[in-house]
Amino acid sequence: MWILEESLSMAKKLNKKILITRKFPHPLLKLLDENFHIEYFDNEDPLPRKTLVKSIQDCDGVVCSLNDKLDEKLLQQSKRLKIISTYSVGYDHIDLKYAQKSNIVVTNTPDVLTDSTADLTIGLLLAIARNINIGHSIIFSKKWTESWSPNFLLGSELKDKTLGIVGYGRIGEAVAKRATSFGMKIVYYNRTRIKKSIENLHNVKYSTLDEVLSSSDFVSIHASLNSDSFHIINEAKLKLMKSTSYLINTSRGSLIDENALFHSLENCGIAGAALDVFEVEPINLRSKFLKLNNVVFTPHIGSATNEARFRMSDISARNVLNFFLGKKPISIVDF
Repeated sequence: MWILEESLSMAKKLNKKILITRKFPHPLLKLLDENFHIEYFDNEDPLPRKTLVKSIQDCDGVVCSLNDKLDEKLLQQSKRLKIISTYSVGYDHIDLKYAQKSNIVVTNTPDVLTDSTADLTIGLLLAIARNINIGHSIIFSKKWTESWSPNFLLGSELKDKTLGIVGYGRIGEAVAKRATSFGMKIVYYNRTRIKKSIENLHNVKYSTLDEVLSSSDFVSIHASLNSDSFHIINEAKLKLMKSTSYLINTSRGSLIDENALFHSLENCGIAGAALDVFEVEPINLRSKFLKLNNVVFTPHIGSATNEARFRMSDISARNVLNFFLGKKPISIVDF
C-alpha cells in the first residue's frame, strides 16, 4: 500500500492533462482526477466528432471508447498526445500505424470481460435454442391462449449438439468450457491452431472454417476484427451452414455481412441468429431485421456486468497512471 501511495504522490506532481471522453464507471474518474488535470465529459453518449477533435488537441493522454474514432486526421492534430487508453478489448477504432509512427502508446483492457461475454453467449444460445424470445413476446402481446400444447414452441436440446467456435481465444475457450457442461461437442477454427495437448485437455477438435460451419448445429463467433476477418461470415459461408443451425455473434458486428445474414434468415438458409453486436450501432429501429422472428437481439451488452466494467475501468486508468509514472502499462496493444 505504501508503494501505491508513493506512486500517487509522484503522479500529482506531473503536469499532464487527460481527456476522458465518456462517463465511465468507478474507479476510473476518481483515480485520474486525483493525479492529473482532466477534461471529463459526463455523458452516456459518444462525443460529437467536433468536440472530440477540439478537446484532444491539448491533452497528453486520452481514455476513449469504441465509439471514439481516433484516425490519422485526428491524431495529426494531437501533438501532445502520448498515450491512448481504450476502454475496450478491441482497438480497430484507433489508427495503430499512425500511433506507432508518432510514438503514441495504445493500451486496452483484455482478459477482463471473458466471463461476462462467455456467459452472455451461452444465454443467447439457450434463448434461440428454446425460443425464449418468442415465448416472452407471446406473453407480453397477450397471445398465449392455451395453457399447454404438445407442438407449441418446440426447440432444441443442447446435449449431443455440435457447437462450432470461430476464434478460439480466451472468450472462445470460456464458451467451450461452458458448452461442454451441457454435453455439447466442440469444434473450432482459429487462425493459429492451439497445441494438440490443449485440444485434448479442452476436449475440442480443430477444423477448417468451412468444416466448422458445415458440421455445427450452433456457430459462435469470437474472432478479432481486422482486414482478414472483416465479413468472415459472408453469403458463401452462410450457404455452408445447415438449414437447422444457428449463428451467434458477441464479438464485433463487422465479422458478419449483415445483408447476407438477413437474406439467409428470411429464406430459411439457417434457422436463426442471436446478435449482441452490429455493423452499425445502435441498430436502426426501422431495420429489416426487426421484422424477423427467428433472431434474438441484445444491445451490445457482452461486458455489461458490474464486475467486468469495474475491472475495465480500473485497468484503463492504471494504464495511464503507470505510463506517466515511467512504469509499463498493464496492457499495451502489440502493433
